Amino acid sequence: MAITAPVLERLYAELPESRLSVWSGLPEDALRGRIHCPFNLVEDPLDFGMRMNPDLTVDVERTMNDYANLHRRWDEHLDQRAERLRSSDCSLLLSNISFLNVAAAARAGIPVIALSPLNWADLYRYYTPQTKASTAVFRKMVDAYNCCDTFLAPRPCMPMHWVQNLEVIPPVAQTGHDHGALIRERFGLGEETRLLLLALGGREAELKPSELPELENVRWLVDGSCGLQRYDILHLNETGLMFPDLLASSDVLVCKPGYGAFTEAACLGKPVLYMRRPDWPEEVHLIEWLEKQIPCREARLNDASGLRRAIVRFLSLAATKRCQPAGIEVCVQRIRSLLK
Repeated sequence: MAITAPVLERLYAELPESRLSVWSGLPEDALRGRIHCPFNLVEDPLDFGMRMNPDLTVDVERTMNDYANLHRRWDEHLDQRAERLRSSDCSLLLSNISFLNVAAAARAGIPVIALSPLNWADLYRYYTPQTKASTAVFRKMVDAYNCCDTFLAPRPCMPMHWVQNLEVIPPVAQTGHDHGALIRERFGLGEETRLLLLALGGREAELKPSELPELENVRWLVDGSCGLQRYDILHLNETGLMFPDLLASSDVLVCKPGYGAFTEAACLGKPVLYMRRPDWPEEVHLIEWLEKQIPCREARLNDASGLRRAIVRFLSLAATKRCQPAGIEVCVQRIRSLLK
């Protein structure tokens, strides 16, 4: 969503007569909070990627079983999906990153672009034991991805040497607007108050208030559903703002490594403290890229004193040079070239 949304917005700005249809299993309020142009939503939870455990590790057994079931009826799924695409009367499919949709669009004779800094084939191969059955699944996924007209991989991306028609492009990110004054007014804070945004992808529920250091004139913006309560903890749900605006309004981001969070922070010049994800192969490429863009460092939630020192240092830093999400325009150009 973080990658696709700014591309759809720019496309609609340039082609306001276009009709956008979003097929997704994500909640509608989250989609409409990110995509600020008209679109038709079709509930479609097809692209499950990697099945995850609550601690953000991959549920390998469940992932393998689900992909085995999908590929056991591959031709049937492909025919059904191709017919559905034909009946939708679409002129182009932008996939992030369902390999089945890519292959189905190609079968239906519809131009198709894949857009992602990673692909499910490589992640599947990384996690699953190398057996005859898993190799067959991997090869089917590779063949599907190679059906697309072009595969756009925005930096920072994983290596994808086997992908045909691969084009590595500049970052794609959706930058928000600074509503810090609104947040301070909402919670009765002074202008000198600094804001720390905590975004751990659901792991906030594992935290204890004592694991977040208390600092003078500093407030934490935290997902209210995690139940953390303390005088300096503000529930971001009460701000009415989506993540891009919350990030633009904050002074430091504390997060798990993820493409959207890292690129949006880099484009805003926001320092980042990241908590490593266990055994996630994309992480090394994200961190290597981020270190060249903005001040960042690893932090551990069980090291409150170290986290405190890092926050104090980052709050004292001057604004950094910002990278540009130039990949958005590249995506729109490639889409427009296939619509002719």
